Amino acid sequence: MIGGNGIQMMKNGFAPTKTYDYDYYHWLDFIVRGDGENTLTELLKSDLTPESLMKIQGLIWKEDTQVINKDIKKVRWIENYKRDNTGMDILPYPDYSDLKNNFYYKKSYGDSTPLILSRGCPYRCTFCSVPTFVPLFRYRPLENVIEEMDHWVKQNKRGFFCHDSIVNGDPVWLKNFCETIIEMGWGDGFVKWGGNFRLQKPMRDLETLRLYNKAGAEWMISGLESASEPVLRHMKKYGSMRGTREIFENIREINKNNKRPIKIMLQLIIGYLNESEEDFQKTMDFVEEFHDVIHEVLTCSLFLLWPPLLKQWEDEGNWIDFTDGVVWTTEYSDVTTRLKRAERIEELFIQLKIPYNIYHRTSYEESQKLSKGLDPLSKDV
Repeated sequence: MIGGNGIQMMKNGFAPTKTYDYDYYHWLDFIVRGDGENTLTELLKSDLTPESLMKIQGLIWKEDTQVINKDIKKVRWIENYKRDNTGMDILPYPDYSDLKNNFYYKKSYGDSTPLILSRGCPYRCTFCSVPTFVPLFRYRPLENVIEEMDHWVKQNKRGFFCHDSIVNGDPVWLKNFCETIIEMGWGDGFVKWGGNFRLQKPMRDLETLRLYNKAGAEWMISGLESASEPVLRHMKKYGSMRGTREIFENIREINKNNKRPIKIMLQLIIGYLNESEEDFQKTMDFVEEFHDVIHEVLTCSLFLLWPPLLKQWEDEGNWIDFTDGVVWTTEYSDVTTRLKRAERIEELFIQLKIPYNIYHRTSYEESQKLSKGLDPLSKDV
């Protein structure tokens, strides 16, 4: 059985592609589309007869597999009615006790506990699949979140990592959340938490950021992506670099002589569709200007172009020579240009002593080797 947002790329999903056909996954028995909590529960309670499986909303199940020869199989899939979104106020708290001694869990979370405040995202960044796969943005009721946190605090678990696509999708909800934490007596570092924060106007207010910090916000994963306004506008990101500078200056001010500084975990994209050399240099300059505020470059990604954005780019009348998500050329860059930019910004990270991760470089290097007729697994470039 498989589930998750990627299922929406299969037939009849929100973003279907020819790559992910049901028949290719003939070794599966069940596919769960959409919120899976109730679907999974009903499946586990089912006797697995066709009559019982037909009643489970959100389930795609294999009725029959015919072996045509040893290499080809024909599968008959039944796609049940879609399931409505599960109410976020009725879900029980996850139980992580079985994972306490799990290596991956301990490495990922340490002594922190995963926490979900919301699902989806209200924004529509062009490169992001979240708004396509999870169209409805919704928070849990505040009281429900605080109740869960209290459950963990009573077990002496006071660190939380928010798995939301965006923590500050509704700044008013987040303000109420922070104020409630302080009212509970959990402020000033008693609890600490962090997650994905979109750089946006409310954070230009110094007192708003002070409130976040007082309520325990310690990590801010922030998708700057680029320091060029033309690139940001096309991405549909927060497009005011003046505003972004104000945010980073505010964090710099808050972090002065602060035993609980806000740690910015920056995310960057190298080689977006309309990123020129001048645009890239602006990103380099920004990183250098605010390197004291940047705790880590969590992801610096060589850009991968996905089908919806390719269509948008072409519909806008822009030229592109496209082979696949890695191998494409616009008037602004090609594979080699983007790789060289990644190398240059890596040198800057090293010079500034900023911890960093470069994403998708291997895919780019392999494409270059293939274009030269080399073995993609060889060390030659």
